[in-house]
Amino acid sequence: MTGIKFERRLTANEINKEAIIMLSIVGWKVWRNNQHRVKGRTFKGLLGVSDIIGYTNYGAFVACEGKKDGDELSDDQRKFLSELHISGGMSFVAFQDKEGYFRIMDYFEYLKHEQMHKKKVHKKGGEKGA
Repeated sequence: MTGIKFERRLTANEINKEAIIMLSIVGWKVWRNNQHRVKGRTFKGLLGVSDIIGYTNYGAFVACEGKKDGDELSDDQRKFLSELHISGGMSFVAFQDKEGYFRIMDYFEYLKHEQMHKKKVHKKGGEKGA
């Protein structure tokens, strides 16, 4: 899903808000999953659970992890999104592309996108050193 183009870079909070709007437009019930550590308390949640969770209009579990510029998925987030997908849920990553467009991508498509981007950056860096 590709959303509107923004002239400025979005914050992590803005990316999550846009993701909730877009996922809701397709008829899914989604919400912000606040799962933060609290100082002085032992964390008892599930590591890696996405920023946004919910379900589709036909009952499938949905998770969407929002990422702003420079943020990468943690190993726990990757594990959660992979396991969700394998067990029949729907896993996504929301982000803003280089051109400024807000996007939501299937998790495995995002991994391909991420690999292509890293190869391009690596190739450009290698050309500078040549």
